[in-house]
Amino acid sequence: MRQTRAGRPGLVLGLCIALMLTLAGCTLFGGGSADGTPSPNGPGDNAGGGAVTPTATPVISNVSPTATRAPDRASVSGKPTPARAERGGTLTAAIWYSDYAFNTWEEVEGASFVTMHPLHNMLAQPRTWGSTDDFQWNGFLEIHPDLASGWETSPDGLSVLFSLRRGVSWSDGTPLTCEDVAWSYNTIRTSEGLIRSPRAAHMSVIEDVTCRDSLTVVFSLTQPKPALLDAIALPHNIVRPRHIYANDTPSMRDEPPAVTTGPFVIDEYLPGERITYRRNDAYWDQPFPYLDGLEMVAMEESAMPAALRTGVLHVGRPSGYSGEEAELLDAECGACQFWPRTLALGQTHHLLLNHAREPWNDSRLKEAVALAVDNTKYVRNVHNGWHVSPTGCGLYPSSVWAMPIERCTVIPGYGDFATTSSPAADKARAREILAALGYSPGELSLSLLFSPDTEKTVSAVISDLQQIGINAASDVLADDQFTKRLSEGEFDAVVHADWAIGVDPDLLLYGHFYTDARDNFNGFSSAEVDDLIDAMSMDRDPDSRRNLAWDALELALEEQAKIIVSHGVLVPVYGSSVRGLMPAPDFLAEYGPHLRYDHVWLSD
Repeated sequence: MRQTRAGRPGLVLGLCIALMLTLAGCTLFGGGSADGTPSPNGPGDNAGGGAVTPTATPVISNVSPTATRAPDRASVSGKPTPARAERGGTLTAAIWYSDYAFNTWEEVEGASFVTMHPLHNMLAQPRTWGSTDDFQWNGFLEIHPDLASGWETSPDGLSVLFSLRRGVSWSDGTPLTCEDVAWSYNTIRTSEGLIRSPRAAHMSVIEDVTCRDSLTVVFSLTQPKPALLDAIALPHNIVRPRHIYANDTPSMRDEPPAVTTGPFVIDEYLPGERITYRRNDAYWDQPFPYLDGLEMVAMEESAMPAALRTGVLHVGRPSGYSGEEAELLDAECGACQFWPRTLALGQTHHLLLNHAREPWNDSRLKEAVALAVDNTKYVRNVHNGWHVSPTGCGLYPSSVWAMPIERCTVIPGYGDFATTSSPAADKARAREILAALGYSPGELSLSLLFSPDTEKTVSAVISDLQQIGINAASDVLADDQFTKRLSEGEFDAVVHADWAIGVDPDLLLYGHFYTDARDNFNGFSSAEVDDLIDAMSMDRDPDSRRNLAWDALELALEEQAKIIVSHGVLVPVYGSSVRGLMPAPDFLAEYGPHLRYDHVWLSD
């Protein structure tokens, strides 16, 4: 009989131990100057620079982010305006996607996020400014007002009221009103007029978005949802003008917008080559922007490190670099600034068994596969320390939501990075399970699909499975074919890299583990898990909600809904003249308002 998770002894103590273990392993990559900006070309206090020393423990904290004190000097929206900020100059950044589209509401990833954020605003946004200290204390997880000046939740949790700023106008002179915001979010949640709305599921409890008056937006809910603000502030949810697109949503996808609210406007668009932007002198969030303009240059990812080293780019991949790219930049880029390492949840490798196919839907067989995975080998050998073991069990390891390590390590396959087990012991148990199920060595055959993102793990995965007696073979597919097979469920098993967007467990659990969820590619289904997720989503007590999230995730992982292999690690690297921009994990840095560059300036 399963022990009741909420009643397991030592839960609070275990959380404290997990926090101390994580903090004890922190090592800086890049130091901070007196004004909070990382020092150019130097890892921390090591004034001589030198090669990066990979570590299996990223720089992460375990303190819940709190609202930041209002700065002494601030913009209209409350962002700090340092006295040292300089005006002028053009920031050059990369576009690393070949296909241009312009509707962030429809896209899972792509160029639309890079090109649209400089032109638009959100209702509320993740924090994009701060020092290295702010960065290490998870400042990027804070939600701040943008087009909204504030918000208030009703006592019963069934409505959230947003007050909009006065005096904000679209670039054609039309005032921004509640109608624009209500239409934007109603379109996102219903998908009306869109090809798809990948994040509509996160807003399924919204019954309607209405206007109390021209500057008051009301989100009415069918049930309380404490994570609603996180869903509203997902970095994809820019606000678009109703009077332009309500009857012409396809043009949001196909044409660069001419009517916007953001700090920049498009000056020139050369498809597949570059987009240049000029300063919007009438931007409502004065005194921004500091820059005269932006230049977005189409560039292969492989070319970005060289472009940073030579000063061609100020910003390449905004989330940063790992492995050989990071090490080469550290050794050779005298015109670069390095920030501390951050987790790359978009590079969380995980193995998916098809739960709709026999024999891989057998719970004992799934357990044997999970036990075969050697997490430490992937971290140490495959990724040379540029991945970390899956502490937190898939929830953001540096957040208050991270599952305590002793709860993770009792899950099959997670014990080999703790003292409770070892890779060899796990594999021995896996062989015993297969024998008990009646399988002789080599009798079972398993074909695994890999994408270019996970191709590096082929040898290690195949070796792990062969060592327990499964005849495993690999098939590496191009991205489009891999995505097609994944979305259609045409596979026995896959090794995938994409993970959840957001840090709140509501977003992760509904996106990846709920029955028929968008990212539940392998058909995992559990009524008990669904009920726990629903209860977690409605619970307004943070401690109770956290325990429900842990219960749901632990149960899903015990059933091998996903077998998490490792989390990627990135070092954010910018040109040394870039000021005012705080990095973030990849799902924020590459999709969200970090790409707006409204409070960024250039300084020699």
